Amino acid sequence: MEKKPVVDGFIDIKKSNTAYLASKYPEMKEELGVTSVETNKKTNMAQANSNSNSDPIYGSLGRPKVPRKDLFPEQQLEWDLRHTPPPVYTDDDDIKTNDNSVKIAEKLVGGKMAEPSDPKQLAKLRETPFYEMADSDDEEADTIETRRSIKTAEKQLKQRFYINAKDKNSFEEEAYKGKIDKKILDFAEDKDVDIHDDPKAKKQKEEVAKVKALEKQKKVKEEMEDTSSPEEKAEKKKEEAAAEKEEAAKKNVDPVVAEKQTKSPKEAADEAQ
Repeated sequence: MEKKPVVDGFIDIKKSNTAYLASKYPEMKEELGVTSVETNKKTNMAQANSNSNSDPIYGSLGRPKVPRKDLFPEQQLEWDLRHTPPPVYTDDDDIKTNDNSVKIAEKLVGGKMAEPSDPKQLAKLRETPFYEMADSDDEEADTIETRRSIKTAEKQLKQRFYINAKDKNSFEEEAYKGKIDKKILDFAEDKDVDIHDDPKAKKQKEEVAKVKALEKQKKVKEEMEDTSSPEEKAEKKKEEAAAEKEEAAKKNVDPVVAEKQTKSPKEAADEAQ
């Protein structure tokens, strides 16, 4: 076997490269001073040398595992995520026992228990009443005092208490953009001021509330002056509901949602019963 040219314990790269060039460019053999016999031998030697730094071949167990202590926390997490086996989900013993009980009961009575998704069962369900989310206009004495107590603690500790990270990020973003009143930033706001209050939105909300209050008063007055029979009043309500559905359809609003919004909680509860 041809020995690789070695100089002081290292492979002679120059000779290997010469043989490689001679094999790749035959017209340069004379200039490189390489004969045909030498070319074949040194070409094999050059190829062996070029493969000496190729990817290593590991045993049947694969690449040796890197010690965990040599990895950063991020690398440890990535390793764990890559090598975590997929979970296998199975029913709990309670679920299996319950399913078995249902099968025994069905066998005893000779029937089949209805599925919750069965259209016949779904038809028995009644629509739940529509409840609007409570806001500052619906506060009671207890909630007002609780909020004031929180604000007192914030002023004493010079620290804001947030509902969650979203609430905190929203406040900090508004403060960065200069949308928060200086009194709020200095913890000098009034005891009933909400730190997220937008003056423009608050004013618009007050105007809408005034309009709704006037409409409600007008409606109550009309009902008191109305001398129609209960049947006529019911028919009138149906006509108003139909008109509201038609108006909602023009605005691309779900008629069911529109109908729920037009009902008072008491009417919805009575209908559910």
